[in-house]
Amino acid sequence: MSRGSTKECDFRFPGLAAADSKNVRNMARLLETRAAILAVTEGFTEIPPGVCQELIPGDGVGYIVALKSAAQTRALQAKLRTLAAKWKVPSPRVAEAAKGPRRNFCFFLIPERANPDRAGVQRPLFSAERWARIYAAIRHTLSHRVEFVYGEWRPKDSAAMNSTDGLRMFMVPWQSPATEAFLKHFIQTRVFDGGRECDQWCIYLSCRGNSLLVMERGRRRSV
Repeated sequence: MSRGSTKECDFRFPGLAAADSKNVRNMARLLETRAAILAVTEGFTEIPPGVCQELIPGDGVGYIVALKSAAQTRALQAKLRTLAAKWKVPSPRVAEAAKGPRRNFCFFLIPERANPDRAGVQRPLFSAERWARIYAAIRHTLSHRVEFVYGEWRPKDSAAMNSTDGLRMFMVPWQSPATEAFLKHFIQTRVFDGGRECDQWCIYLSCRGNSLLVMERGRRRSV
C-alpha cells in the first residue's frame, strides 16, 4: 500500500463463515479468498460475521480493502465472482466505502504483536497496562466496542512471506475534519512511544472510506 490517501472498498462474502481450523472446507475457502484479494491489492482487513454489521451489511465474513483504481476494483470483483460460482453461493459486491454506511465513521488498527525479532519471535506489542491506558484515553470517543479482527498484507516489491496479525479495531464517528486531525494526533502521541514498546513504522487509519498510513513524528521508515 502506498503512502497517502487510498480509497477503500468493502464487501461480505455469503459463502464464508468465521475462521475455524476444524472446518476444513471453510478454512480452505477463506484461504482461497485471501489469496484472491492479495493477487489484486496489497492487504486486507477481515471482519468476522456479525461484527460491524450495520457498517458492512450482509451475511458472511467481511473484508475491507484499499484499492487504487477502477481497474483493481473490476479485477477483484471478477475473482470473487469466479469463487462464488465455484462454491455456488451469491457473489459479493465490492462497494466503495465512502458511498456506504462507513462514510460517517473512522477507524484505526493496532496490531497485537510486534515485528519478528532475529529468531522470528513476536512479543505482544503492548503490555496489559499500556493497552489499558490507550483504551482509557480513547474510550469516550468510540462509537463501537473495540473489535478483534484479522489482517494480512504482502510486502511491496519483495519475495518475503505475507505478514499476518490479529488487530484491534477502534471505531470513531466522523463529525468534522477535526476528527481526522484528532485521530492522527492520538496515534502519534498515544500509540507511538519512541520505540519503547511500539515498533510499528505506521498505523493504518481510515476516515470516511479513505485510508492513510500515520507515521510517528520525526521517525522515518527503516525498511
